[in-house]
Amino acid sequence: MDQQGGLEGFIDMPVEIVAEALQYLWPMDLLSLTMTSKEFRKFLTQARSKFVWKLARQNAEFDVDCPRVLNEPQFANLVFNKYCHICKKPDVGDIDWNHFTRVCEKCYEKFRGNTSDAEFVEHYRTAFQERRKDAAACEEMHSQRRIMMSNRTSARYIAIKAKLSTLGWGEELEKPTVEFHLRRDPRVCLPILLTEQEWKTLESGLNDLMAKIQASQSVKQHWSALRPRFQYLALAISSLRRQESLKLQFARARDMASFPEFRKIIESPPDVNVTQKSFEKLRPLLPAMLSDWTTQVERLLRGRVVDILAAHGIPIPTDRLTDGLDPLSLAIAFMFICKDCKTGRQFPEVISHSCSLQKFHNCEEAILENDSVAGYEWCASEVLGEGDGIQNRVDLAVEAAVSVIKMYGYDPSEVTAETMDQSDIRLTCRRNCRQRWVDQVPEVMHWRRAITHAVFEHKGTYTSREDGIRPPVWKVASKEEVAKAREKEKSGQAGWQPSASDNAWVCNHCNNPDLSTKEDLQSHLRIGHSVKNPTDSDIRCDPHCGVLYAKKTKKPQTGQS
Repeated sequence: MDQQGGLEGFIDMPVEIVAEALQYLWPMDLLSLTMTSKEFRKFLTQARSKFVWKLARQNAEFDVDCPRVLNEPQFANLVFNKYCHICKKPDVGDIDWNHFTRVCEKCYEKFRGNTSDAEFVEHYRTAFQERRKDAAACEEMHSQRRIMMSNRTSARYIAIKAKLSTLGWGEELEKPTVEFHLRRDPRVCLPILLTEQEWKTLESGLNDLMAKIQASQSVKQHWSALRPRFQYLALAISSLRRQESLKLQFARARDMASFPEFRKIIESPPDVNVTQKSFEKLRPLLPAMLSDWTTQVERLLRGRVVDILAAHGIPIPTDRLTDGLDPLSLAIAFMFICKDCKTGRQFPEVISHSCSLQKFHNCEEAILENDSVAGYEWCASEVLGEGDGIQNRVDLAVEAAVSVIKMYGYDPSEVTAETMDQSDIRLTCRRNCRQRWVDQVPEVMHWRRAITHAVFEHKGTYTSREDGIRPPVWKVASKEEVAKAREKEKSGQAGWQPSASDNAWVCNHCNNPDLSTKEDLQSHLRIGHSVKNPTDSDIRCDPHCGVLYAKKTKKPQTGQS
């Protein structure tokens, strides 16, 4: 056999030599060979190669002749390649022997039908009777082989189980969950009887597998025992919020679960009875705990803001930092955007935002392991993290803030939020944005509203995008437009009520995101919590949830919004 064209030289050898080389292959091996080269495909589809396929079927213990309506590769594909012949869905076990096809249930129901064509029905009946002559033998052989393979797989599992029992895993193997994982290991679920020689190669790997399964089960049992304690903590936090009203700056449930004092209770031994009262007993320590936590988060958040601005090419001047400029007071620090209520936050609101107060979202393990979890509720742990979701919104907000601040005529690295709030400038977006024009009049926006508008309506971008979303077109509002906008903002200071889309009313007993109005919240409290006469301890209103960002002062001054 020369080196070039080796496969062609192989199949030109005497039939006896070819048969000797191929006699140990299975039908799927031959199907793979048909796709390696044209020469092999031509050789294996010739009539003189039928004996090769027959030998392969004998190796696979499916010793029945190929049906007359199929060729050898088709028959091998039907019996041994377990995918739907219509939709290509894998692992389709049943074969329709009346039609020599393997079809999943969905396709079988989809392609069934009736016909009134008498001539077609007669041809079909004749062909069906011819197919049944071969199909009966194939169907019986296929059924017998499936039973035989199933018995061998079971015998292999029993033999492996016995071997593992001698290694000390007997008690563990009696657990249903352990059996479930072991039976599905590819080294175990084979229709091949176990031999002593094979066991020598499997022993070490399966012993390691059992150790991993045992460790996994222990972890699951551990978290199963701890999960109710997290629920009690959430209830305790809700109760403490009502008791303290709004006098304390509360962390989120995920943040408070990481407090050493609460964490010690959560991780107490299993025989210790932990209830909601176990956490509520720490109420006297709560002010000091929250004060320490707020100080730590403020320090970390300040450092993160500086790092984010530096990454965007907006370093804060060193002399300004030396003079006492707080990075958290900058207008551009308005970069943390909540995806639920679509509003931005600055310190301290950024760590006490009212969305999702008590939810854990199945992140208990991450809480105790100090891991970052993408997609959990708004909390300081998320704001300080670097998950893709929060980081993407931060990048968009910084990009949008730079553009808006420059429209106000300030330097993004130096201007504070207070200075921006005192400005009389308002912006309008002249782009035809979705739901932002009322009666053909563009919305007049405060600088904070303009940033969130750019993030959610324009994805914060100021360059061309392939998805067709175009950048905002800012224009400074006229004096008349500003005057009308300021009247609305002043009415907001005097007692503005949120619109139906603002979701500003918050239940102190739970986290229900669908409470648009105070009436909705009162109904929710009456039905869901049996509170007929709600007080301030039951209800909270988030003043930052709407489109108005009024600076809270005792005496509203001219020029403030």
